[in-house]
Amino acid sequence: MLTLGVIPKNFPLKLTVKVILVIAAGVVVTGALLYVSSQIWLGESYTEGLKTLSKSRGVLLRNSIIIYATTSLFVLGGIVVLGLLYSHRVAGPLYRLAATARRISGGDYTVHVKLRDGDAVHPLADSMNQLVEGYNERLRRLTEALNSLEEASERLGAATEQGRAEDLE
Repeated sequence: MLTLGVIPKNFPLKLTVKVILVIAAGVVVTGALLYVSSQIWLGESYTEGLKTLSKSRGVLLRNSIIIYATTSLFVLGGIVVLGLLYSHRVAGPLYRLAATARRISGGDYTVHVKLRDGDAVHPLADSMNQLVEGYNERLRRLTEALNSLEEASERLGAATEQGRAEDLE
C-alpha cells in the first residue's frame, strides 16, 4: 500500500493485525462456548445415546446459533471500535492540519502543529511546521531587505535635498 510518507508504512499493517486478532479471539471464544454448551450425558448404552442425541439436536442447534450470533456481534463491535479509533488517529489530525493551513493562508505565521503521539500523520505535520519556518525566514529576510532599501532611500533623499540646497546658494 502506497502511503506517500504521510501515514507510517506500518499503520495499515497494525490495523490489519489487530482486526485479525479480534477475529481470532472471537473464533476461540466461540469454540470454547460451543464446547462447554455441548457437554451432554448421552447415557450408558448406545441406544440411550442415540435417543439423547436425537432429543438434544435442536437444543444444540439453537445454542450454536445463539453463540455464533453473540460472538459475531462482539467481533463486529470490536472491529468497528478499532476502525473508529484508527480513523480518529488520521481524521482528527487532518482536521487540525486543515485548520492550521487556513490560519497560515490568513497570514498567521506563528502557528505550530502539535499532534498526539498516537496520531498517524506526523510527517505531514512536520512538513507543515517546516513550511511555516520557511515562511518566517523569508519574511524576516524580506523585512531586512525592505529596511535596508528604506534607509538607502532616506539617505538618497537627504543627499538630493542637500544637493539642491547647495545649488540654491
